[in-house]
Amino acid sequence: RELSLLDQAVQVRELRKRLHERLVKFTCRGNLQYELQASALRWLKERKLFVRCIMFGKDVSDENILDAAAIIDRSEQISFGNCWKVTDNAFVSLSQDFKSIRLVNLSPYSNLSDVAVIALSKACGGLEALNVSSCRNITISSIITLAQNCTRLHSLKLDYISGITDASFVALVQQCPLLQSISLRCCSHLSDLSVNSLAQHCPRLCEANFHGCTRITDESIIVLASACQKLTILSLALCSMVTDAAVLALAQHCSSLRSLNLHACNLITDNSMALLAQQCSGLQRVILKQCRITETSILALAKYCKELKCIALDFNLCVSDSTVSAIAQYCGNLRSLSISGSSNVTDIAIQALARHCPLLHAVNFTSCNRLTDTAIIYLAQHCTALHSVWLDYCILLTDQAFVTLSERCTQLNELHLVGCKLVTDAAVVALCRHASRLRILNLSWCVKLTDLSVQHLTQLAATRRRALSLLELVLYGCRAIRDLTAVSTLRSKIGQKRVNMSMSQGLDCLNLD
Repeated sequence: RELSLLDQAVQVRELRKRLHERLVKFTCRGNLQYELQASALRWLKERKLFVRCIMFGKDVSDENILDAAAIIDRSEQISFGNCWKVTDNAFVSLSQDFKSIRLVNLSPYSNLSDVAVIALSKACGGLEALNVSSCRNITISSIITLAQNCTRLHSLKLDYISGITDASFVALVQQCPLLQSISLRCCSHLSDLSVNSLAQHCPRLCEANFHGCTRITDESIIVLASACQKLTILSLALCSMVTDAAVLALAQHCSSLRSLNLHACNLITDNSMALLAQQCSGLQRVILKQCRITETSILALAKYCKELKCIALDFNLCVSDSTVSAIAQYCGNLRSLSISGSSNVTDIAIQALARHCPLLHAVNFTSCNRLTDTAIIYLAQHCTALHSVWLDYCILLTDQAFVTLSERCTQLNELHLVGCKLVTDAAVVALCRHASRLRILNLSWCVKLTDLSVQHLTQLAATRRRALSLLELVLYGCRAIRDLTAVSTLRSKIGQKRVNMSMSQGLDCLNLD
């Protein structure tokens, strides 16, 4: 839309020609990373411009898709992820023009089925990456057919695809010798047989996501670590049968590991984690939520893995001021820290974190109920790049902390304050005034908020030339907000489905979602 307005504003013929030349270079580089709505597709077609990376918007229909044939001639990446209106027939017709397409994304909301995948397999022999995660109308049989025709496939995302069994997955990987990345999140029917087959047929594998594949055990992970020693990213989250033996195999064979997710792997102990930290010192991301490790493991990771940028230790009883301080001292490049449920952490740890890790951009201190304004103010003053902050149920925090946060952290785009019962309208006023990039704001059960907060949010939306930047506003349980007219006005400014709220008086509950 903005490009279209710019085009209309340039009246001088020579300048218009130069503008179009610049736009061609811009789109050819693939820098146009926004969803293209129907009007944008028409504009690009009229100007005879093409886009290397196309993401179709949710209002795009079959008619618009067919019009888009003129602009995808040299496109390499195409996404239908939010296109509820596009049918198999339109996709089949458009796929005939997929001459240069290398990556196709149909996740997560498309209504396309196996018919579209079969058409894709016939049209795109050079396809290298496919994402069909959560596509309820697509089955594994069509993916196998596609793999037989698209021999260059190196990336597959099959999260939440129902009906994937060991037999079908083995048949699939036999067709994908070049596979480097596979995601099988919550494909709960898969067992060690599938992982063993993956290790046997895909020696180039670098990334694997087995999140929620609960039947996987040490046996197959040991085989995978031995066969695929170039592994850099591995997720075993919720694989509750994985033990120290699997982690020791990773430490022995996969020294290039950069990201490891062991969320809720309760059988893993300090014995394997200490060795992993020493052997895989290049680790940059470690997820150890709800694990039964002790302070020993965390200290080893902090000491040996000095490139750590993201660490999650949620609901680990061992997290204390000393562990957080050690992470801060050794990991100066830390970008993200999540320690929700760590009731032993105090202001001392957060201040140490702020001093040593100025590059922090995301923190989750949910239910760290001993934190006070002093910690958050200090954090805001030293870590001004923060953009995502979770402070749910930090019950000692007051307006002062959030006023400073909004003033100092100008990049803030996501803030969660659920259950912060001391927060008042003053905090919302400060956010409206300073946090211009805020996209997600959750103030549920901030019971002291009143209609004044809604009025300020509405005024902010009305005074901006664009719509309010908020994509999601959640106000559940804010019982002091009673003005339905003000709430309705706010919803009209932001968007009907972006304000989630219920106001309860007795048994009457109005859900405005």
